[in-house]
Amino acid sequence: MIDRLREALKRFNPCDSCLGRAFGYGLTGLENRERGRAIKLYLGMRAHLEGEEETLELLARSGLEEAAAVLDDPPEPEPCGVCRGVLDKVDEFAEVVACELKDLEFRGFVVGSRWPEEIRKAEKELWETLGVEGEPIKREFNREVGKRVEHLLDVRADPRNPDIEVVFDFRPSLEDPKFEVHVRPIYVRGRYLKLRRGIPQTKWPCPRCRGAGCPNCDFTGKLYTESVEELIGMVLKDAFLAESHKFHAAGREDIDVRMLGNGRPFVMELLYPKRRNVDLKEIEGEINRKVGDDVQVVGLEYGDPEDVGKVKDLSERSRKRYRAWVKFGKPVPEDKLREVLKGLERSVIEQRTPRRVLHRRADKVRRKRVHEAKLIEYDGDRAVIEFLCDPGLYVKELISGDAGRTRPSLAELVEVEAECERLDVIEFLDEGGDRS
Repeated sequence: MIDRLREALKRFNPCDSCLGRAFGYGLTGLENRERGRAIKLYLGMRAHLEGEEETLELLARSGLEEAAAVLDDPPEPEPCGVCRGVLDKVDEFAEVVACELKDLEFRGFVVGSRWPEEIRKAEKELWETLGVEGEPIKREFNREVGKRVEHLLDVRADPRNPDIEVVFDFRPSLEDPKFEVHVRPIYVRGRYLKLRRGIPQTKWPCPRCRGAGCPNCDFTGKLYTESVEELIGMVLKDAFLAESHKFHAAGREDIDVRMLGNGRPFVMELLYPKRRNVDLKEIEGEINRKVGDDVQVVGLEYGDPEDVGKVKDLSERSRKRYRAWVKFGKPVPEDKLREVLKGLERSVIEQRTPRRVLHRRADKVRRKRVHEAKLIEYDGDRAVIEFLCDPGLYVKELISGDAGRTRPSLAELVEVEAECERLDVIEFLDEGGDRS
């Protein structure tokens, strides 16, 4: 082993850490830097006693001051031939991380790193020279920087469930690596009610300028000045000091349709939040105070990434109850209307994609069921009707028939033109027909 160590010093000039991590799986309770220094000290004492000046020069070149001290003309220390001096700078890297994270609220973090092939090749050749299987530089670097950050910020590293991931990328440059901080998003779930018509669910970019700003949109970049997403998101974004947000909902209602009743499930994903511990009951109240005439939220609670998929799935399997204000081309006898509505219940509707959404939906026929159709108010050529429908059924076209694209329709069955003047979603139910 002594000859192998001399050969390793000659070929690779390893620093204490790189030499120590070659034996990183031997004994516990020691840092690799301590292991490497202990090996060098042993070699140095042995070489000094036996007069092996070449070995002492190799040790001095690798940074062992005790070896340099006994030489008349010691060589200057040179950078490690394996890590190129990177592992001597872990304190500096830890300070960079601590400075970046000091204003963030988080429970746990993890340090990661990416390395060029030349480093991995050099360490493998060192291990082969020594006849050992050592600890990779990636693991050493991540652990040592993490330990120092723990001390600097008084927080704990948590590789299993970190709020923050710090990644150094040494592939472009060992001297000036890229540095990234990935902050785990915050997920807030709940339900929203849209109390005023004319508000889109999400931000609607101006089609002429595609969000850049033009006279058509009064240089806002938007067709509508506000949306459900923005009204809720602006309060949550400020509360969590987030950079931005994404809105995920269980389907959507038309701009001119209100969302009432128990509300529509949604998840707000808050990106790069500086705060993580916020009283959501307080935020719920703040949202409802600030924008409650237009939009309200209920049942806010912390969620997780899986909730995004769940809320999307919910839109595909949840029935909705609608209240429609219908205008007929001429008065329809009440008994006939009641008979038609009774016949609609449990009916399967064949509905080709409505003309009004053809620009954004595939033109195909969908088979959906009407589960309930009840007359609430009647006044000759006007009526208020409640429908309980499968998800994805277009109620406005169920009423009008959409020039024969929806069959059967209310207009077809009463043999009078019909249109939906107003529409509300009044209940959001799960696939079993219960409130979600």
